[in-house]
Amino acid sequence: MLLRGPETWPDVEDFRVIMSTPAGDLHAAARVRKVRLSEVGVDHGATMAVEFIGLTPVEREGLEFLIQRLFEGRSSGPRLPEIPPSAAPHEIRKALESVPLTHRISLASRAGPRERETLLHDHNPQVLDALARNPMLLLAQARTIAASPSVVPGTLATLAADPRWGDDDEIRVAIVANPRVAVPVAERLIGKMTSAVRRRALQRPGIQAEIRAILVRLLPRA
Repeated sequence: MLLRGPETWPDVEDFRVIMSTPAGDLHAAARVRKVRLSEVGVDHGATMAVEFIGLTPVEREGLEFLIQRLFEGRSSGPRLPEIPPSAAPHEIRKALESVPLTHRISLASRAGPRERETLLHDHNPQVLDALARNPMLLLAQARTIAASPSVVPGTLATLAADPRWGDDDEIRVAIVANPRVAVPVAERLIGKMTSAVRRRALQRPGIQAEIRAILVRLLPRA
């Protein structure tokens, strides 16, 4: 990597750098070692060539994701339209429909915080599935997807198997109560619930009859 900075650099052989996208919605940190330091140029400061050292799997994944985002950001493809913060849900969905589906799917898999909040209003199941696989997805956003009537069973299975929210009772209840969940997926989640959480799930409207029967059967008898 080539760093361009001040006229003078710290007199050390290795140091830690933090990189981010121009929009500031994605960051990656890594330790680097100095390889070569150039002289100060006429039009810019000194440049330093560095190599990455001791990358952990998490750091490597973050770095690769950042590089991918930077290259994709150079493309001339369509972007999400500017949507006012006060826009109603139906206005957001109408704006999203102006963006090609393939782009919305691609963007959902790597979207930053603001883009994810916008794409959560998308009713296309492919977009929601890509969002569910986004490595930066937050728990609250995962819960929203789990409760969506537009998701396909495979997306619910993906959320159910994701270790990021494996201990969250709210997302378990949302998946079990979703009318589109596959019964085997729901049954596995029910097996991890306490009696109190199973009672909460029973109170959700629209739950499948077969899943309701499993919940009732597993509750302790009065």
